[in-house]
Amino acid sequence: MDSDNSTGTIPNLTFSDEQQYVLNNINDYTNIPALVCAFLVLVIVVAMRLYDRKLVDRVSLRLNTAISATDMVKSVALMIYTYELISPGGFACKLVPFLIVWLTNQYVLLTTSIAHNLLLIFLLGKPFKEVYEKWYFILPIGAAFLSALIPLLANRFGFDVAQGACWYTPSYTALSQRWEYGTFLVPVMAGMTYCTIVFIATAIKLYKENREISAKIHSSGLLDDMSNSVDVQRYKTTKAISRVVRRIILYIIIPLSTMLGFIVSEVWMYYYNEISYALNVWSVFTMTLPGILNFLAFLLDPAVQNAFEVIKYDLVNRYGDKPFVTPGTDSGTTASTLVTDQLPLEHSSKPTERDRPLLRWFVRTFIAPKSQSNTTLQRKERLDKAVELSAITTSGPLQGKEQLDKATERSDTNIARAYVPPPPSGSSQERREHSPGSHSQRRRSTILLSKFGPDII
Repeated sequence: MDSDNSTGTIPNLTFSDEQQYVLNNINDYTNIPALVCAFLVLVIVVAMRLYDRKLVDRVSLRLNTAISATDMVKSVALMIYTYELISPGGFACKLVPFLIVWLTNQYVLLTTSIAHNLLLIFLLGKPFKEVYEKWYFILPIGAAFLSALIPLLANRFGFDVAQGACWYTPSYTALSQRWEYGTFLVPVMAGMTYCTIVFIATAIKLYKENREISAKIHSSGLLDDMSNSVDVQRYKTTKAISRVVRRIILYIIIPLSTMLGFIVSEVWMYYYNEISYALNVWSVFTMTLPGILNFLAFLLDPAVQNAFEVIKYDLVNRYGDKPFVTPGTDSGTTASTLVTDQLPLEHSSKPTERDRPLLRWFVRTFIAPKSQSNTTLQRKERLDKAVELSAITTSGPLQGKEQLDKATERSDTNIARAYVPPPPSGSSQERREHSPGSHSQRRRSTILLSKFGPDII
């Protein structure tokens, strides 16, 4: 198509009233829940931060918070765009496409930061450096803002007669299409491709590692001696790390799931010079899903599940009928030690008899019975969670047999300290648990957590 549109023909790229009605309903039924989900992520993160700042000390968690804030504003912009709540000739007709381009690019590029962090730490085995994190925010936000600001200043946004909406205009010219490709479609496709490559590479590595360890376990005939075999413990640690990484990669597959339909519909429209209703149904439905999908990935994030466990056991310790004492620790240790072996939370762990009766009733009724149960099944579930969290937060990037051995060793040490039943009062074992050397070792474990914790989660 010529950039000067020498034929003078303006193509009709609009929908019928019935088709537009269906698309608007799809937008409503997905965009509004997405807006609510994005808001819930922000509320939960703020609540976790107010409860204890250590609970949100994870890179993927902070990046997902920024993504959710981006999704929330983008959902509002999409609703305004869909219902044409702006005058065709006003500045708002330029502002809305500016917001859509900026926030969509920002959401994709922030997700790319999660993928890049996973690439460095898990795939390449690079040590985590705090300086990385600020660039995970600065580069995506800055690049996304510039990608939308430049066409805005170049007066490329406005009311497009062909589509009957505020977008890149005139969309039927090659010049306008080059602007859209260069500032919107190509950045989105680049981010999608990068995330997809990291996702596939991570899945392949997880599959190979699990297969190698499983083959070694089966070939050596060690399955009958599960409690004493170092190889079996290494296998368990590898499986635990795999479970954590599998949850993290849920974030990086979201751009492909949500933006592919839009990319295909735009390319189809410009290539064939006609609008496809079926492709736009796909596009409208999936483009509004990031808020919902990020919320689901957020709930499965190991950092969030870890925080829920810490808060649950701390509430039981403070408001239950009896203070919940972590097995193998003194009565002043809160539940944060149970899951992460970190220092106690900065809250009083003494039960309050007169304060907050409603909270005490809620904890005693719905939380304490489950948390204080000593059944074998629940002890095993807590043990499995400790394996998973301890392995991923104390080991850092795992490369080779030696580091995997060290991760297993540290994981087993932390789990044993957290779950071995308390010895009789005054016994030699109890004296060893509270000796200065033991305290020093626990401090060292805490330092390891603070050093390697943000690597992946």
